[in-house]
Amino acid sequence: MSIQLFEVPFFHYSQDVLSNLRSKIQRTGREELVDEDAFVEKMSSSHKLVEVSVDWDSMVALPDHREEESTYRDAFGDTRRVVTPIYTFEVNYSGSSKLLEICPSSSRVVQIEVEVSSDKFTFEIQGDDKGRLEQIKDGIKINVNNLNKELGNFNSQLEAAVRNAVDQRKQELAKHDEGLSAFGVPIKSSRDS
Repeated sequence: MSIQLFEVPFFHYSQDVLSNLRSKIQRTGREELVDEDAFVEKMSSSHKLVEVSVDWDSMVALPDHREEESTYRDAFGDTRRVVTPIYTFEVNYSGSSKLLEICPSSSRVVQIEVEVSSDKFTFEIQGDDKGRLEQIKDGIKINVNNLNKELGNFNSQLEAAVRNAVDQRKQELAKHDEGLSAFGVPIKSSRDS
């Protein structure tokens, strides 16, 4: 799968995760909330975002390279042909490939398209520009470091967000129970079934 590294703003991604989490909690029945602490722990741990780690020591240049041909007119009007080699590099990583698309809010972004598998990504460099390779590596290192800081902050606030959503759900259930009790008929517990 081909992705653009660090393209989706972290804020949008984290809000989507929290919205999905709140939605799941809003569909939770009262019996699941009996042991609230266990439920909060389960929901928090299942929605934690795992940091991305790039193993730069594993980086290799793939032996097959391709060439790109282009033409241009020189100052004398003659057509010149230029052949530029394209080199492919492969790097192992751990973490979610989805997170490689996330742009940390406190980071400069190096635009680079990569091919991603479950444990490695590959990218190409035009020509023998070692400076470009270092620029890409440095940009990815900075972005991954900043992304991991944001993931840590998100994860540290996750339990509080889950507790807040659980409290809202319990209030909704209590309000529903009040409405039912107005009928003056006992409310059957789901355990009584």
